[in-house]
Amino acid sequence: LSSYDSPLASALFRKGKNLDGKYYLNASAIIQGARSGYLQQVLLPVKQTFARLPGDYGPVQATDARFQHFVSQVLPRIANLPGCLLFIPSYFDFVRVRNHLLRLKKEGYLSLLGGEGFAFNSISEYTDPPEVSRARSYFYTGKLRMLIYTERAHFFARHIIRGVQSVVFYAPPEYSRFYSELVNWIGNGKPNESDDRLSRIDVSSLGSSLCLFDRYDMLALTRIVGADRAKQLIDKNSKPTFLFK
Repeated sequence: LSSYDSPLASALFRKGKNLDGKYYLNASAIIQGARSGYLQQVLLPVKQTFARLPGDYGPVQATDARFQHFVSQVLPRIANLPGCLLFIPSYFDFVRVRNHLLRLKKEGYLSLLGGEGFAFNSISEYTDPPEVSRARSYFYTGKLRMLIYTERAHFFARHIIRGVQSVVFYAPPEYSRFYSELVNWIGNGKPNESDDRLSRIDVSSLGSSLCLFDRYDMLALTRIVGADRAKQLIDKNSKPTFLFK
């Protein structure tokens, strides 16, 4: 049983054996509507970009292809963004990206990536509470330019990260409501703020969000942007980037 559909759950269902047969019920699609998505729950008028990863690769090569594209094309661009929250759903991807940055720091190349003032930290489901508090405080005060955050850390702790000026999704979150929650942090906004509070936010100072995806993220994308938009995003004959406001 799962609260959302995923390629792993679907594969388990297809290959699983049961003497009494099998029955598949997508309850989430019935409850929230297969064509709605959580995109409409973003309360702030920020620019939301969805970028499709280039190349035609299989599921085995998907993890490596995403990582190589991120470190070569995306990371050099977002390293100069202040208050950048990097959200990584998979802990294995998180370890890979974090270790890449730590290796650059050890070899003295980190300043070449984001300048002399570039500093980062991370919060995962295994981070000790004192270190979590320190990372959140440093990020809020601007001592950290980038904070790496895992989906399981948010699932278990529901941290409120302040000081966010831009959000980068390494991949679409499996729990799709996390997408709108994190984007609503931009400009120190919080999910479910009152309309009066939102009316006082300086729109011109708001940052943006970026979500990387490929065709294997179809299920997660559907829960975020809706079924019709997800089909358009995945279509290899369509443009590679999509902007929502």
